Amino acid sequence: IYPTPTQKMSGLSKPRGGRPAAVRRTRNPSINANFSGGGSLFVSSYENDKKQKYRRQMREQAKKLCKLGAMALAIFAFVIRSRFSSSSSDVTNNKKILSASDLQAAADGVEFLPDGSVIIREIKKEPFADPSVKFLRDGSIHLVEDADESVCGRKLPFSLADPRTWPTPALENKLDLGSKASIKEVILLKNDGEFSGANLGLQLTTFFRAFDVSNDSRLPLYITQNSWAIELLFQFSFGPSKAVERNSKLWESMEAALGVTIVENEGVLKLLGIAAHPDFSEPHNFLVYSSRSLKDATSTRNHRNTLLRKLFRYPSTLGVLNVCSAFDTLLKDDKKYAVLHVAEASEREKYLRPERAEGKGQYYEAAARMEPKYVQEIFKRVDMIGHDVYLIDEDETKVDEGAHAKFEDATKEGILKTEELPQEFKHVGSHLYLAVLANVYVGSPADPTSLWIARMRYALGMKNTFIFMDNVGGKLESFVDDNSYLELYDVGKLGLAWMA
Repeated sequence: IYPTPTQKMSGLSKPRGGRPAAVRRTRNPSINANFSGGGSLFVSSYENDKKQKYRRQMREQAKKLCKLGAMALAIFAFVIRSRFSSSSSDVTNNKKILSASDLQAAADGVEFLPDGSVIIREIKKEPFADPSVKFLRDGSIHLVEDADESVCGRKLPFSLADPRTWPTPALENKLDLGSKASIKEVILLKNDGEFSGANLGLQLTTFFRAFDVSNDSRLPLYITQNSWAIELLFQFSFGPSKAVERNSKLWESMEAALGVTIVENEGVLKLLGIAAHPDFSEPHNFLVYSSRSLKDATSTRNHRNTLLRKLFRYPSTLGVLNVCSAFDTLLKDDKKYAVLHVAEASEREKYLRPERAEGKGQYYEAAARMEPKYVQEIFKRVDMIGHDVYLIDEDETKVDEGAHAKFEDATKEGILKTEELPQEFKHVGSHLYLAVLANVYVGSPADPTSLWIARMRYALGMKNTFIFMDNVGGKLESFVDDNSYLELYDVGKLGLAWMA
């Protein structure tokens, strides 16, 4: 009657009955139909309960999935509706309210509002990698609409990101170098403490000619993280400060924008078995270099314009040296203004030497002297009389006090309306952007920095640039074609030291 030794079946103990096999085979067939493999009624009941419980669990899980799916569809529909909603111009808690379509890659840290707009609370994108992100002096963050069609809020006539809209064709260095593992020699820009203090214009000329050397030699351009070139660029582009760590994301962004490779130091190259070209170990080697591939002023202009338009997509807007801060306060609402670039006295004197007039290159005496009456005549032509005028210098250590005094006297006499720049805007980056984006710019042919500002203005499509001016038959004339401005890249008119 009692079960004999047991055996395992589906995790349960199956009794081995003591009745004869014939009896077991002739059991009620209806009972046999309730379970598989024979056994007790207990096993049949357990199996049915387990199957019913499993079916209930599956039904409950299906219900939950349906609910989650419905919620996901509702959220998706809301986001789609938000993307097509109009952008609101209201401001809440100093944060700009925008439609979702304006957010693009800045999806983190936003609050969705019932009307389909969003409030930006935080943007985690690296600012140098996203020119549409604008950091204001009050600490708030705004997204800039059509960021590539403006710089510091000043509208441009074309998109910096779209070469198809440019008035001059794009021209980039394109070296087919294969794998980086095969590179054994490079053109290297490295740290040079002395050159970091050189004239900004000469540093810019040297930087751009490094691309010419790279292209002519068919060797890639490498830059160390502590290079004078990096410090040069950070004054007006990319612009890391204490607010942004100089990390791999920054270097990757700069590499992508400029088409260069940035390494930590020269030691990294040695570990990789890469040598720097020995003929270009000093900045001076680049400064005096004359390109073989850019054979004329047109190709030189197109190459420089391409790089400049890339650089101006990333203004240095972080920290106390924010290059756009003056446009948020002093010059907000597109206020009209002019900039006069006063050359360093020593540079002006060298330019005005009698032998200079007879030497190589064109000579523009009226522009170099830059007297108040000369500036007044230019302002009459472009209807700028009565508008604010700001004087800028190479830097605060090279101020021509005599020239500043003359323009102060001219203001007292009512000839011009010069204004003193607040101290917070007296840094290289701010001076450069003020000059590049001014409604009118009067530059000096005696200053390499002034020449680069003129080139930058033309590259960005800014009008009213006056730099190669002189009196001809008692009449003031310009010697730059505003449509082509090739004179700014013509070595025959500039001389090699002033060449771009």
